[in-house]
Amino acid sequence: MPGRPLTILQLTHQGGPAGSTQSIFNLSEHLARRGHRVLVGCRDDVLLARLARAARLDVVPFDFTRLGSRERSRA
Repeated sequence: MPGRPLTILQLTHQGGPAGSTQSIFNLSEHLARRGHRVLVGCRDDVLLARLARAARLDVVPFDFTRLGSRERSRA
């Protein structure tokens, strides 16, 4: 399997101006250049979505509020 392209989902709730955003973006670009299909899953209104679209990476808008509160899931 090492030679086969992969489909990779990078998923983050953040995506704003932070080190993690830049790291996810850089890694996604690198993986795409190596021939992998990279999907960036994040909120549609964040910096990471804009960076990914500008780099022609696939963005999967993700609404994290639909997951509900962690507190409610324990009840």
